[in-house]
Amino acid sequence: MTLTIDQAPPSSNSLCRDVALILRCVGGPARGKAVALKPGKYALGSSRRCDVQLAGAGIRPLHCLLTVDDDAVKANRWAPGVLLNGCEFVESLLEVGDKLTLGSYEFELAADRPPNSRSLSAERPQPVAATPVAASQGERSAIPATHSATAAPAPHAPAAPPTALSRHSFEDRALTRLWTRNHANQARARKLADDVRKSRQAVEDRERHLAKLSAELSATQTAHELSNEEILRLRKALRDAESAAQATETSAAECRRLAEQLQRAEAHATELTEQITALETQLAEQAASLAAAADSQQALRSLEDLQAAERQELQSLRNEAQQARRDAAEARQDLQRYAQREQQLSTQLSVADAEKESLAAAVAQAEAALQAAEETAHAQRLQLDALQADVAQAICEAEKARDDARRHSLLATEIQARLDAAEAERAVNVPTATDSAADDVVVLQQVLADVQAERDAAVARAVQSDEQAAQLAAELEVVRENLLAAEGAVADYEALQSELNEAREALQAAQEAAAAHDATRRDLKELREKLLNTPAESADLDAAQRELAAVEAEYAAYQQRADAACHEAETRLQAAEQRASEAEAEQRVLGERLETLQGEIERLHRQRDEQLASPAPHSAVDDIATEAAESTGELSEDGLPASTDEAIAHLRAAAIWKDDDSSESAEVAPASQGPTPSGSERESAPSFIEQYRHLLDEDDEGATPVETVAPVPSAALDLGGQQAVADGCDDEAALQAYMDNMMRRMRGEPSASSEELGHSHKPASYAPSSPAARPAEQSHAQHAAPVAAAEPVDLIDMESLKRSTKKTDLPADIGAMRELANSSARHAIAKHHKKRLAEAAWGRFALGVIAIGLACYLMLSAEWIGTSDFMLGAGIAVVGAWATGTVVALVISELAELFRAARARSAAEAVIAEALEAGIGADDEMPND
Repeated sequence: MTLTIDQAPPSSNSLCRDVALILRCVGGPARGKAVALKPGKYALGSSRRCDVQLAGAGIRPLHCLLTVDDDAVKANRWAPGVLLNGCEFVESLLEVGDKLTLGSYEFELAADRPPNSRSLSAERPQPVAATPVAASQGERSAIPATHSATAAPAPHAPAAPPTALSRHSFEDRALTRLWTRNHANQARARKLADDVRKSRQAVEDRERHLAKLSAELSATQTAHELSNEEILRLRKALRDAESAAQATETSAAECRRLAEQLQRAEAHATELTEQITALETQLAEQAASLAAAADSQQALRSLEDLQAAERQELQSLRNEAQQARRDAAEARQDLQRYAQREQQLSTQLSVADAEKESLAAAVAQAEAALQAAEETAHAQRLQLDALQADVAQAICEAEKARDDARRHSLLATEIQARLDAAEAERAVNVPTATDSAADDVVVLQQVLADVQAERDAAVARAVQSDEQAAQLAAELEVVRENLLAAEGAVADYEALQSELNEAREALQAAQEAAAAHDATRRDLKELREKLLNTPAESADLDAAQRELAAVEAEYAAYQQRADAACHEAETRLQAAEQRASEAEAEQRVLGERLETLQGEIERLHRQRDEQLASPAPHSAVDDIATEAAESTGELSEDGLPASTDEAIAHLRAAAIWKDDDSSESAEVAPASQGPTPSGSERESAPSFIEQYRHLLDEDDEGATPVETVAPVPSAALDLGGQQAVADGCDDEAALQAYMDNMMRRMRGEPSASSEELGHSHKPASYAPSSPAARPAEQSHAQHAAPVAAAEPVDLIDMESLKRSTKKTDLPADIGAMRELANSSARHAIAKHHKKRLAEAAWGRFALGVIAIGLACYLMLSAEWIGTSDFMLGAGIAVVGAWATGTVVALVISELAELFRAARARSAAEAVIAEALEAGIGADDEMPND
């Protein structure tokens, strides 16, 4: 026992001035030890913070509280098991000699004697010890009066040695003071009692709250266990579903085994019956022999003994017969169980029938889809016929345009020859230049009028060709969409065929189950026939026979329905396969027609390339043939344009590259060009009429001579514009243009590479000189010296120019790029989501581990369940359990996803393998776009 006493100084009116109180241990492990009591509070319990620390079973951390005042010692019980003089109490005052019991410890409140009176201890009486502990207050109040009347100490002898009378007087005065102050202490006692009740109520509230938290924790654990049980149940159901066939086989084997047992039992019963019959025959013979030998008593006695023995043997045989009947009853019970199993199998077959009906509905949907695909293919065939007719008409129009271009080229050659002749005459006869120029102007006006008319007709035909090309492009786009729809229909057909394969497997499984059911039914029928052969059990098997008849009828009806459904499904499957083959044939025909159209378009491209590669005179008038040949609306070499705007952009780009040479030849004229054209003027290339309109204008000065065209040496035609364009397009600009074009395609906007190319390479528009500047230019031309003959200029190779230009991608390529980008984005999003989920799971797992560890530490280190540490630990444990439960749920969901994906992958692989075996995968026969 550890004693830790607060040494508080006693007051002037304390009892310790007269006598010292001690608390002595008189029983228990600490017997003989004592504690001196001074004014203050003393806590008794097993806690280290108690003043009197007790160790033992049943001792609470705070078991009892002693309050020592100037006048009294008060005891408060804080835990059950505290007795005062052998009685239960809650709060009471202690007197000298009272005994306080705490578990295995027993304490006594005693008064310590002064040192100088120790020799008189044997002569002093012990009235307190002799006084009953359970005396009433009236008796206690009477004691001081008696002693005060007889034992009042002399006031003039304070130093005399104390006697027994003076000691009794002191005790009487102490009791008197305690009684007089009892009323004052009652209020404080009531207050303390109320405080104790409130504290106990608070403790009970905390205990209820803790119980509630414990209940919630147990509910959470129960829910978690229920989820685990649900998962186990689902797994068990899956295993039961997988072992259904095995159960059927097991049931068939069990039926056979029971049939064999029943057969053996019947054979045994037959043998017993035969034995009984034989014994009865013997008994009858013996009875007859005994009747014949009735004279002999000894023979009669022997016969009676023999009959008794035979009766015993007959009784044993009857017992064996009863045992056989019990075996037969057990066999009937087994038959009833197998009848129930048969009902369960019938239920499963009804479920399979429902699945078969759903498969029939799916087959009907597939037939509708195939019918729609067939109608779409027929419409596509009609569209392709119309498209072929339009292509033939476009080819005729292109041939006409080619003839017109050749005629224009010849006319331009003739005009060039006339101009050369006129220039030669002006060089020879300078004085007559004005007259010859006037004649040339007249001739040129007539020629230009004819050329203008033909030019208008050619432009109209070119516009019509452009419209036809745009219409053809739109129709081809529709054809592509139809082909994509046909491919989707083929994919749907493949999916439907995979579903039909699964339906076949289900039907095969149902047929196997039906076969097993037939075997079971035959076994039951045999058992029934064998049991019917037994006369004693024929009446018991009537009900079983009726049930078997009902089950057989139901199974026959179900088998008829299954056969009808199988036949209908096979018929629909054959029809679907036939329609799919027809759709594939139609698709192949469409592909062949599309290849024919592409061949026609390539032939037109080759003809156009041959025309452009043929040599022609390089002069200013050659722009007519160039514009007429390039504005016919021919398609690009890469294939069909995506839209009408792109086709027109390709045509303009081709005309612009050809006009680079004409722009160089246009510089031969001595007339000065106008200011730089604006953006709106650069959007359209200058025509021949606009460039040479100044030759047809008749101003007010009719006598003003016409400008003299001074030929320029061919060395001046150095293709400076092309060099400037080539120098201006560096690698970084080309890369930036390519990236911008790619982003527009990704957004679904039309490609602008050709338009930007045309804007960057368009020649400067021709601006005729003003009439006022013509005399100065004419005078300047008269003084100009003749120049040498023009040298031939190398033409630009259109093949190289086409290879250098950007090819237009098809919409299918754009769709593929979009699908690739979408799949990449989905993959990145899924990967990021999994990463975030893994991080959250690890974080919650770490939080749960830390919380559970901290909760265990707090709950174990708490003194009792009502402390704040224990409550805090319980709350933290709940948080840790929640975090760990969420992590477990996430892990279970991920495992379920992986298991589901694995099953889907295995099913897909099985379907693909079956499709490959059946010859469905005919991707090589599909036409490529």
